[in-house]
Amino acid sequence: MKKINLYLITLCLFGGVACTDEDKVGDVGTLPQGESPADDRIVEYYNSYKSYILYEYTQPDFIYGLSQTNNSYIYEKVDPLCMDVVLDFLEDIWFDLYLTEFHAKYMPYKIMVAKSMKTTYGTRAYATMGNDGQSFYVNDCSEELKNLSAEEKRAKKNELQLCLWNYWRTKGTLEFPEEFYKVSDYTRAAKDYDPENPDDPDFALARGFMPMWFAYQNKYIFDWCLYVNYQTKLVDSEQDLQHFMYAMITRTASEWGDYLTKYPLLKRKYDILHSWFLTKYKVDLKKIGEIMYN
Repeated sequence: MKKINLYLITLCLFGGVACTDEDKVGDVGTLPQGESPADDRIVEYYNSYKSYILYEYTQPDFIYGLSQTNNSYIYEKVDPLCMDVVLDFLEDIWFDLYLTEFHAKYMPYKIMVAKSMKTTYGTRAYATMGNDGQSFYVNDCSEELKNLSAEEKRAKKNELQLCLWNYWRTKGTLEFPEEFYKVSDYTRAAKDYDPENPDDPDFALARGFMPMWFAYQNKYIFDWCLYVNYQTKLVDSEQDLQHFMYAMITRTASEWGDYLTKYPLLKRKYDILHSWFLTKYKVDLKKIGEIMYN
């Protein structure tokens, strides 16, 4: 099999300090890496997506995309013999949800898979995007992926998708529709749900605002839209997009409930985002949100 050389490239900013030959290129391995029965599949992914899926890496290569954070990471490498299980799992929760053309343009350059990865503070995440957007880290990769319940698998799908979309949104990787921001009135705060006045037109859902997920209390709350910024005198429109996208890529039809039929502004925003990404990027947000596992 033809080997594909993988190089760690340090980008030089225009007008910055010039790179020496030593800075620019450091050979950190080849594909296939030669230790896994899944090596042929990994090479096929590279040929399709131009992205390296790595189970073997050096310490400097692993921390390269994390080097600008304030955290130090402790990790354990994945067993190469279980890479078929890992790839099957990633196909279900990531690869199969987008077209090859989209992956070839937006998939991170390197996907580092690890059995365990956490900061020295003990915090851990299933998916982590490197600071440069070119390194992506997938945690909890082992044979145990075969034993996850449908709900556990879906939770990992949601976490991975949120990691990707939060990066694409905040870094401007993907373009979002301006029409989205023309639906709700940002000049005045919304109200939380009032059981004594359930049809209040200023209730957040009626105003087109989705709640945020508050993990510490394991519930959804509307706090983000119940006030206007003291400087701009506006409800934060970027948080509006953030929480709406969270809903788009994590909620099933049953979890949306009657929101889209009862609240017209929510339905308008839903349709705007769904149509925009389906037309412009051939990405079906509805499919990503509603996919279920057995």
